Amino acid sequence: HWKVEVKWEISIYSGTNVDEKKVLQTRTSSTVLIIQSNKRAPLPDNRECKPLDLSLTWLMSQIDTNTMASKFRVDTQDLETKTPRRNRQVDEAFSFMLNLETWTRGVRAYFNRCVQQDIIDK
Repeated sequence: HWKVEVKWEISIYSGTNVDEKKVLQTRTSSTVLIIQSNKRAPLPDNRECKPLDLSLTWLMSQIDTNTMASKFRVDTQDLETKTPRRNRQVDEAFSFMLNLETWTRGVRAYFNRCVQQDIIDK
């Protein structure tokens, strides 16, 4: 019998100051693997996955901290604004959303690869 524990956390920090991070969510879970062979452990003693980072700079810059409301708007006076879709502000929003999608895919891949395939499917 092998006890397997998985711990993850979602945290936020300013700039590169990871030591002063604020943990938003964390979870630890464990299970017992029962396998017929007792020659060696089915998994390494400890395995850490590299952090998945997502810059929230653009998103945070869209919040009016006095009213706690969005201040996103398209600058219709900008000469570069062509349409409500073709402008710098919407392009920046799309860029952030693509980065967010990449981050969420990375989180899903972690759980699929590191948890499901390595632990549950053993």
